[in-house]
Amino acid sequence: MGKYLRTAIGVREVSPGVFELIAQAGKDPVTGRYREVSRRFRGTLRQAKTARAELVAEVKQGRHVGTKATVDQLCEEWLQELERKQRSPRTIGEYRRSYIKNIRPALGTVEVSKVTTKMLTDLYGAHQRRGLSAGSVRRMHATISSMMTQACRWGWRDNNPAEWAEPPPIEVVVPTVPTPGEVVRLIDAARRSRRPEHAEIIYLSATTGARRGEICALRASRIDWERSTLEISRNIVR
Repeated sequence: MGKYLRTAIGVREVSPGVFELIAQAGKDPVTGRYREVSRRFRGTLRQAKTARAELVAEVKQGRHVGTKATVDQLCEEWLQELERKQRSPRTIGEYRRSYIKNIRPALGTVEVSKVTTKMLTDLYGAHQRRGLSAGSVRRMHATISSMMTQACRWGWRDNNPAEWAEPPPIEVVVPTVPTPGEVVRLIDAARRSRRPEHAEIIYLSATTGARRGEICALRASRIDWERSTLEISRNIVR
């Protein structure tokens, strides 16, 4: 072989016939350094180059991901990504509240790569036992699932542990719908009250099905008095 060991791009011979194969696996979001995946291989230099190409292909497929980032760090990065995608401030606010109240105490300091389906299932069960409603647990599950999906897109994980976690079933709530007569009496009572303008709001809600925020956002410029039509295109949230 001679005095010097043989090398190539991403391939280093550490002893006769034994090579170390090296491939970059992306930048760690915490340290800012590029991570490396290495593998030992026995054979010739030509075979080692082929094996290294296969290792690079595996890395590109996301089979060698990982990060030291915690769930807290993932949440902040994920919320910023939602803002970039122009998700509604109300939706982002609900995600943040759900995370701070129900997820951070148990998972905030855990590394993203170490979160398991069992951990999530246990978390859901603990919240149910302390009396959290099924709807709140499901919203918490939706928050975690979206966060972990984003982690997979960024290469922080190669799977979503929330995919197999089972939140409680959806609660079936049958709404109480007032009869036409009850709506008429409600409108009449509003007209006799100290805020008679509420009668028009109730009438508009009952006849169009518009939501509260949509009615609050309605402006006179959106009403066509000649055609007796109105355009509902905006919504107001707290």
